[in-house]
Amino acid sequence: MELRHEHWISTKHRLRYFHVTIGYCLSYASNGETQLQGYMDSDSVGSANDRNSAFDVCFSLDFVMISRMSRKQAFVTLSTIEPKYIAPCLACCEGV
Repeated sequence: MELRHEHWISTKHRLRYFHVTIGYCLSYASNGETQLQGYMDSDSVGSANDRNSAFDVCFSLDFVMISRMSRKQAFVTLSTIEPKYIAPCLACCEGV
């Protein structure tokens, strides 16, 4: 890919934006009892073509969704029980 003058202008614009907003952060006001909740759903059947299972994960902080992920597992399991154990482990990794 050939870099052009437009790419350089765009890059400089982004760097200026990051320089100005470096002190900004997200903060959540709370009454002291913050709840982090995670929800997970997995499809143990998977695709008929590649037999990979899929899973969905979302996390909410005081009823506001802060993270969502939908992914196909990168490996094939030999039984339909294994994805039920693998998906929660991957969900915990996403939560951390």
